[in-house]
Amino acid sequence: MELEEWEALRSYRSPGQIWIFATQEPAAIVPDFLPPKVYRYDTYNWSFTFHSTSDIHGAYGWYTPYDKVKSDIKSTNWYKKKPKFASWVSSRHCGGLGWDRTKFVKDLGEFIPIDMYGECGNLTLTRHKVFANGIFKKYKFHMSLENSCCSKYLSEKVWNALQNWETGPVVLGGTKEEYDQ
Repeated sequence: MELEEWEALRSYRSPGQIWIFATQEPAAIVPDFLPPKVYRYDTYNWSFTFHSTSDIHGAYGWYTPYDKVKSDIKSTNWYKKKPKFASWVSSRHCGGLGWDRTKFVKDLGEFIPIDMYGECGNLTLTRHKVFANGIFKKYKFHMSLENSCCSKYLSEKVWNALQNWETGPVVLGGTKEEYDQ
C-alpha cells in the first residue's frame, strides 16, 4: 500500500485499539502488510508470525524429542519401500522471490530424478489432500524448499514431508541451527 493508504487506515484507528501484524510468510513475501518506514515501528502493537521472537508464536509445526530411543520399534527399510526418489511441489512463486527455486530444482534434476508438481513443474496435482498424500508417500525425499530464505522460517513443507508423507525433507531456507531447534 502507498503512504496515503496507510495514513487513511491509521486515521480510522480508535485510541487504544490493538493492531496485530499477522502472517505465516516472511515479510519479504507480503510487502503490503509492512507500513512505510515513517510508520514502521508504531503501526502494529503485537506480532503473530512463525518467528520465535514474535509476541505470539504461530509455528507451522513442532516435534517433541524422545528422552531415549525406543527399542521395540519394528525396523523398516524406507529406501526399499519407496519406489520413487524425490518430489517437489510449488503452486506459486516459481522464480525470483529472493531465489529461483524452480531453476535450482531443474538444475539438481540433471543429477537426480525429481518429479516436479504444480504450477512450476510439469506434473499436475489435485488439491484434494488425501490424493496428494498418496502420491507423495511413494517418494524417498521431498524438496522442502522455502520461498524465502529467512531466519526461523520453517513452513508446512517440512512438516508435510515428515508427518503426512513419511518422506525425508530436503531443506533449504534457515540455518542448520534453526532446523535443529
